[in-house]
Amino acid sequence: MKKEQCPLCYSEMESIDCTPCHDCGHFENEVKKFNVIGGKFNVYDLYDGLTLQLCDLCKIDFGSYKSDFLGFKDSTTIGFENMNFITEIDKPKMEKDKFCPECKMRMKFLTFISSLREKINE
Repeated sequence: MKKEQCPLCYSEMESIDCTPCHDCGHFENEVKKFNVIGGKFNVYDLYDGLTLQLCDLCKIDFGSYKSDFLGFKDSTTIGFENMNFITEIDKPKMEKDKFCPECKMRMKFLTFISSLREKINE
């Protein structure tokens, strides 16, 4: 089996179970909570066609990511007011994803950040 590398730091990725949220879905407490009570998840266009699937808490908290982490050279952030709702996830379920032990994030989120940085630099 081919080993995947993190798109940001190039560390070797691990396979883990995740909730449908691309931001916090890898957190152990979120996995436990989801297995008990489920959750609501929506897909949003966050920047020029780049989408993420987020829980209610992460959609509100997304604006706290620092501009330089996202790839902006100024003080631009992506807050809830900048998100365009696309669709609600019908019957959300657990999924496998890769996880970077160095960045402490899952592949779907890391891929979004990598794509965002590329798009900002175009």
